[in-house]
Amino acid sequence: LNISGKSNVLFQTTKKILICIANIYFRGNFVKDTLMQSIKAEQQIVPIIVKCLEEMERFVNEIDPVQDTQLIIERYKTGNVPPADIQFQELMPGAQGDKIKTMQKKSKGSIPHQENLFPRKRELEKKISAKEE
Repeated sequence: LNISGKSNVLFQTTKKILICIANIYFRGNFVKDTLMQSIKAEQQIVPIIVKCLEEMERFVNEIDPVQDTQLIIERYKTGNVPPADIQFQELMPGAQGDKIKTMQKKSKGSIPHQENLFPRKRELEKKISAKEE
């Protein structure tokens, strides 16, 4: 190779290196600008999040477990009478007996029928409050 050929190779290599450095510089600036935009967006959101957290804290402080429990009970109670206990006979290992008889339920005649008047009471209370308004 002559001197002009060597200088041409050197020129081409230097040119490629400078293009790579310029690309790295532009990519670095792009990443930097993108990160700055992300940070600014996060900073704009922070006051909204703080306001939400303050509202949540206020509502948590207003919780009254006793009163809230009573409200839930009043809203969802049905007035249904709990069923009577189911009677059963415990079998001991090796005990003799008629398995069919032990599995049968006691007669239903022994359980008194209890009418559920709660829905009727609730209906009447609604009518009374409607008349009072």
